[in-house]
Amino acid sequence: MGFLRKKKSSEAPHMDAALPMLTVDQATRLRGLAAADLQARGMSIDVADDHLVSQPDGAFFGLWNLAAKVSGQPDVVWPSIVTEHLRTTMAGLDQSESQSLDLDRLIVRLMPEDADALGPIMTYAREWMPGVWCALAVDLPESVQTVTDKLLDEVEDVDEAYQRGLQRLREDFASADFQVSELPQDQPPTFTAAVSDWVYAGSTPLIMDAVLARFAPQADPTSSVLFCVPNRHQFAFHVIDAPEPAMHALMHLPHYAMVGFNEVPGPLTPFVYVWHDGQVTQITRVDGETLVAEIPVWLGELLGQETSPE
Repeated sequence: MGFLRKKKSSEAPHMDAALPMLTVDQATRLRGLAAADLQARGMSIDVADDHLVSQPDGAFFGLWNLAAKVSGQPDVVWPSIVTEHLRTTMAGLDQSESQSLDLDRLIVRLMPEDADALGPIMTYAREWMPGVWCALAVDLPESVQTVTDKLLDEVEDVDEAYQRGLQRLREDFASADFQVSELPQDQPPTFTAAVSDWVYAGSTPLIMDAVLARFAPQADPTSSVLFCVPNRHQFAFHVIDAPEPAMHALMHLPHYAMVGFNEVPGPLTPFVYVWHDGQVTQITRVDGETLVAEIPVWLGELLGQETSPE
């Protein structure tokens, strides 16, 4: 989905977009130090804006906490901070790999189809929507380790593993901090946006009932919901309770999804979806260079719009 990306400005911002506590030059240096340290440990590393991924095991090393540690520190001590941080992280990974898979530490996550870690999980991963997959991870203090096909071999019941992961997602969601806004700000608000440092915020459509209970407790839990999850750190939604507000939300959500997908680290999907009776349907898609909406018949009737048969 690279064609959806916006072209970078020729004038780089002073502060790094993915690691805003660092300047662009500092963030570039940090990525290089971290990648070099892991490569020195014999790992093949793919470098992204806010994380590193090792191949072929798909281990995920977030850079946010490390960036916070080096921020404000003299340049000369950065290598030692990076080495110690990654030593601790690797110790946690080694301990996890040396033991049987702990089902209580599993968590479910959504990930884009072009993610570097997708290859080693293709046997068990489940397609959530076109271009977005549902997989399992082991949530460690300093990293996220994607559960590979090989690691999952010891699990007799994959469905049970997914259920354990969903339960962990629910528990962590309940305690995660979110910045919640009603948008757009310059007009009568039509949808709710929630942003978090929690890297599983974009996986919350998997527990939509919990989202509604927390952020829209007054809503009928059986309501249909328009939503988007443009990246790992944010989601936005509108509970459909009347045609006109829902139409306004459907006008604004695609732009929010595209901006969040293009401009925020950890892109997930630029499209808008609807949750209905526990099922998810994709609403927007790209046709050539144009973003178009395809409204299911039942949703068109709910919105008072004429639609073509599915």
